[in-house]
Amino acid sequence: MTRLGVALGATFVTIGVVVPASSSASVASVASAAAGREAGAAVAGYTIHTASGAALPVHAEAVWAACGVSDSETKLVRRFALGSGLPDGGPGWHISDLLCGTAGYGYRHIKDRHITDWENIAFMVGWNWRDMADFALEHGLDYPQRVDYRPANDTFLYQGSFWIADSEGNVMAKYCSQNVIASQDGKIITSFPKSSTLPTGVC
Repeated sequence: MTRLGVALGATFVTIGVVVPASSSASVASVASAAAGREAGAAVAGYTIHTASGAALPVHAEAVWAACGVSDSETKLVRRFALGSGLPDGGPGWHISDLLCGTAGYGYRHIKDRHITDWENIAFMVGWNWRDMADFALEHGLDYPQRVDYRPANDTFLYQGSFWIADSEGNVMAKYCSQNVIASQDGKIITSFPKSSTLPTGVC
């Protein structure tokens, strides 16, 4: 098991902007419902936050390729950077592909099994489920707070911390994204959120 340190005062990352944080432990708002997204059914003033010990690249709103009923399970939906924030000794892959997959892995699995999990969080900030899953995958895979190898099924579990705060900065909900990749080729098996009682920035 590898636990990665997180400097909460280092950098906060928002959709489209990298925002240097203050030295205090309190968290500045990093992504609003209006930041390049439809306001939708967002809870007024609610924002989504993530922390990293290293500067993350600016998030470009990514397009996920469609997976029609006739599309191959190996069709690429989205490619993610993997483990830039990992110390030496990680799984050795630098990219992780989200493929159309099957009921057991990839986009089809996430959509069939975890769309409601992501929707329940996304509505608070006016995103759709794919926006939320994409955000969590991007930050959870590239700069995870924790990575565990799971020998039982030869996978790695990447966990990324994110949280929802109101307009006054009060933390309303905390989560650790659960992003599972195959050890053999780095492809994404699944991704879903898990409620957390740990401090923000920790998984």
